[in-house]
Amino acid sequence: MSRILAFSFALLFTANALGQSVSARLDRATTTVGESINLSINCTNFSPSSQPILPSISGLRFSSAGTSRKFQLGGGGRTSTYTFNILVTPLKPGNYSISPIQIRHETRLFKPKPRKLLV
Repeated sequence: MSRILAFSFALLFTANALGQSVSARLDRATTTVGESINLSINCTNFSPSSQPILPSISGLRFSSAGTSRKFQLGGGGRTSTYTFNILVTPLKPGNYSISPIQIRHETRLFKPKPRKLLV
């Protein structure tokens, strides 16, 4: 039992040491009905195990706009970012909270902060 607990703490420490995180960003916080905006979901220092799990929100339609990957070297370290681009198209006016977004990486489940959208 103690070996399993020690291994779990080692995994947690390694994940945090690598700076693994997920963030979400809208290119604008306001839009009009029918005008799509981009939701970027950035996975830092890991490659996700699957596509993001997006919420089902009445009044919004989500569609994939592709992925990208970026690597940066400098300052004695390296950072990689894997980005999912999602088009969000409002179908009716409202004040929306885009949440929960979930990203799976091996046994971990990341959840970025909710994004607000005014239509």
